[in-house]
Amino acid sequence: MALQLSLQTLQIGKTSVSLLVPDDQSVLEEYRKRFLENNQTPFPYWAKIWPASIALSVFLDKNPAYYAGSQVMELAAGLGLPSLVAARKAANVNCTDYMQEAVTVIQQSAQYNRLTNLQSSVLDWNVIPSEKKADVILLSDINYDPEDFKQLDRLVRTFLHLNMTVILSTPQRLMAKPFISGLMEYSSHQESIPVLQNSEEIFISVLVLKSISTHIGPG
Repeated sequence: MALQLSLQTLQIGKTSVSLLVPDDQSVLEEYRKRFLENNQTPFPYWAKIWPASIALSVFLDKNPAYYAGSQVMELAAGLGLPSLVAARKAANVNCTDYMQEAVTVIQQSAQYNRLTNLQSSVLDWNVIPSEKKADVILLSDINYDPEDFKQLDRLVRTFLHLNMTVILSTPQRLMAKPFISGLMEYSSHQESIPVLQNSEEIFISVLVLKSISTHIGPG
């Protein structure tokens, strides 16, 4: 996908973060072209900075104790904003997405920011790990398609069983309520973070999920 990229800088709490973002028009044109060739082409949701990504980044900026010095992995990262924030305090960050185009743009953003401890790689969340891959898992706005909820629930529970901490941000969608409710027994912390979208303030829920045997807070 040949996309025009521009550098955008966001103020995340007290931290200024720069990242490369594809031009909306070039994304749509490339998608239309691919869709005409193959109507199974997935829509490039990865190519936008979503409010849940901003909220998760704000949370990470305010709460480094949850991940500082740790091995961090972000799934379905899109443009990887939370990973760029986490890399400033984490020992290492593996920022992943199932789209190669996303992974390429993430790596360019990491290079621009001179973050040598951030790597990007292709990873499909349908492949559940059998061993511990990180200390902390970041998930931003992954629960938007009810058809994925069962697989996502299994994935999150697998991470928790392997004693990984999961930090998840999600818009407060009614259709996602059953998925979130099913994980609340693992919640060690929850808060609502306001984010501006089209000049309107919306609230994003951020949850810190831990194995029930490790509900001891950050640190």
